[in-house]
Amino acid sequence: MKLEHHNCNLNIWYHLPEEIHEKIPGIYEKMPGWLGFEPSNKLPYWFSFSEEEKHITASYEPSGLHFSAYMEKEEWEVWKQRFKEVATEILGFKVGEPEEGEVDDYELEWINLELKPKYPEQKSWGFSKYFFVIASITFFILQIPLIATIFLEDFDWGLLDFCIAAILIMLLLGVIVFTWLKIREKRYQWIIIGIIFFVFLLVWAELAVGIFGTPFAGD
Repeated sequence: MKLEHHNCNLNIWYHLPEEIHEKIPGIYEKMPGWLGFEPSNKLPYWFSFSEEEKHITASYEPSGLHFSAYMEKEEWEVWKQRFKEVATEILGFKVGEPEEGEVDDYELEWINLELKPKYPEQKSWGFSKYFFVIASITFFILQIPLIATIFLEDFDWGLLDFCIAAILIMLLLGVIVFTWLKIREKRYQWIIIGIIFFVFLLVWAELAVGIFGTPFAGD
């Protein structure tokens, strides 16, 4: 028996109406191996509370309801498919993995309209909203060098400097948001974001003072 680590994200998002979330514990209880909520971290567990033994646990992440499992692959695939079927029946919309193309990244596909909440569910943010937030943060960050350029004689940024800085900052924030939404394991999220930020600082330093002596090095 070979136990392996598995992960998946389902389109049961944290921002969905409370009426939907109230049904989730009932779905948990219908699944094989249900044990309950672990007292210390309040997370649901199946098969075992020990991370060293065969187990499944779940938590809400920015990308949706996240499952982490340690078990045989074939058993995991059967269990995961069963959860999707039970959740779809109880919640009334198609439950699946957006990352696998089973369902949409932002919209719910309602199978049973009678179970749809009477008030509109809050939609997940689309590209335009993320872009607006990233652009707004970039704008406010650039106010710092703008003020310095106006009031400090030794600080003299030109239009090109502001354009390059804006592009770099927006790229940094965009990659961080993408990583946060798409990387399944939280520990890997922070590692990757740390690497991205470190690379950003190196690029910024090279453009500013030329620590590597590339053709793009600054003065």
